[in-house]
Amino acid sequence: MSCLSRGIVVVCSAGNSGPDVASGSNVAPWIVTVGASTMDREFQAFAELRNGQRFKGSSLSKPLPDDKLYPLISSAQAKTANASTADVMLCLAGTLDKTKVQGKIVACLRGGNARVEKGVQALLAGAAGMILCNDKDSDNEIIADLHVLPATQLTYTDGAAVLAYINSTAEPYGYITHPAVVLNTKPAPYMAAFSSRGPNLVTPEILKPDITASGVNVLAAYSEAVSPTREPWDKHKVSFMLDSGTSMSCPHISGIAGLLKTTANRAKKSKALFIGFPVCVAVSCCFCYSAVSAVL
Repeated sequence: MSCLSRGIVVVCSAGNSGPDVASGSNVAPWIVTVGASTMDREFQAFAELRNGQRFKGSSLSKPLPDDKLYPLISSAQAKTANASTADVMLCLAGTLDKTKVQGKIVACLRGGNARVEKGVQALLAGAAGMILCNDKDSDNEIIADLHVLPATQLTYTDGAAVLAYINSTAEPYGYITHPAVVLNTKPAPYMAAFSSRGPNLVTPEILKPDITASGVNVLAAYSEAVSPTREPWDKHKVSFMLDSGTSMSCPHISGIAGLLKTTANRAKKSKALFIGFPVCVAVSCCFCYSAVSAVL
């Protein structure tokens, strides 16, 4: 409030606790609260099955060593004797049986541990590749990660189809294509599953978040003090890297606010143009958290 009274625009991230209802932070009326959405650029890597099905995923990983079909296995089929089914489905540390995974593409479920960490566990077990299947909460949000082995991440629906195929045949086979950059993809933008939602429980009269910006697979300068995989054993250094989160979308709005302040001293956030696609959680709800897409 003190900043606002001195003409300083305060822009903050909504948080990455979506898609839960009322998960947003920085909801004060005098703060511009920023969500995260996708853009029309994708890093596509397809999961191809021997039955002819082909599913679009996202990845920055290296390609498979040979141009051939590889045997597939679900992580649930590859559990060690002392691992629980719930843990091995997430490809947690020490849950994958090396004798079952060796040379195969393993399908892991998102959640529980970091996405890249799942690939690390698959690689340690001897897997040739990994298909990362979204859980229901993550839905259609697929992130282009720099995995440690050939991998791709699929939406919830497509991941379920891959797992169904693996469970339907005695000898499932598949392939992961080399990642490729594709522009002008549709639909775009849409809200990221991780982007925190409203309604604003502190002040219900104030709709939050206020606005959204590109926050998925954003290419930005990257510190060489941290490896691209963020694994302690990874010694690689890069100057630029893709990252996702409301911490990536917030700077877009901060920069735009700065530009507006230089051209119009009385610029107000109420002049933002909001284009909303409401999604009600109940017929009787008075405040619906929305898949809102907004631009200045």
